[in-house]
Amino acid sequence: MPKSLSPEKIRLLYSLLYELATVGTVPVLPPAAVNDPYDELMAQLSLVGVRLASLRKHLRLPPQQYAYHPVAPFVAVLDHGHVLRSFTPAVAERVGLSPEQLRGQRFTELLDAASRDAFSVAAQQAALPSEALQSADLLLVTASGHRVPLYCWVAPELVAGLLVVVAVEYTLLDLSPQRTSRNGRKSAGVRKAERTYAHILMHLDQPLPPARQLGLLVGMSESGLRRVFRERYGKSLYACYQELRLQKAWELIRYTDDALSEVARRCGFEDYLNFYKVFKKRFGVPPSMVGRKG
Repeated sequence: MPKSLSPEKIRLLYSLLYELATVGTVPVLPPAAVNDPYDELMAQLSLVGVRLASLRKHLRLPPQQYAYHPVAPFVAVLDHGHVLRSFTPAVAERVGLSPEQLRGQRFTELLDAASRDAFSVAAQQAALPSEALQSADLLLVTASGHRVPLYCWVAPELVAGLLVVVAVEYTLLDLSPQRTSRNGRKSAGVRKAERTYAHILMHLDQPLPPARQLGLLVGMSESGLRRVFRERYGKSLYACYQELRLQKAWELIRYTDDALSEVARRCGFEDYLNFYKVFKKRFGVPPSMVGRKG
């Protein structure tokens, strides 16, 4: 591996990708050095950021702010010929077909051609008694022609001889202002809801304070904070806190070498069994089955 592609620099590239997706800008960089893959990728990201900023300016769009938001698990059950036998609503929604149109199709027909071999290999390996669970990075093709990346697990259902494909997909949650005053500025309630969100985000390793205490922190009544927070983020204080710390747990497991008990602690779960239960309920798989790339 070239020295320029050290693990530290790869992590920096991923952090720039995240910044580009969630903030919309990255630092403007000089042209890439000759024969330097790292600098070349950095320059490409910089160019994408500049072009996005130019398009946003041309369309007179305000800067957007996003956060990653896990959505409903994608679960498909296939027969021995990889034909869809059953699936969760998230599958039909993501593919863009009705359940009636989707039922009976071969799963490989929903994949980009470049992903079909990867899925076939994972399915064959999962059928081996010594393997049982395989992971695969796949590209799903929607009815409108869009390609959607999915990190999947492929596992056999031993009783009926079926194959189960599970993926947890992330989408971007729009954090742009939802309520403004007549002069176009954010209302005081929105600003306080966002301050509360920021406080929750920075203290995910701690229990969520009572709503009354959070209200005192930002200068609102408990009932007022509950109302504006739900209007701003579409969910309650606790639901948002739970979602954010489970998302953090997923990312820590996926991209670090931390022990699962340490991940649970860093995400505010004092009891590992409780962490295990809520994690599995949210993502459809236990923490130990999340593929690690740390």
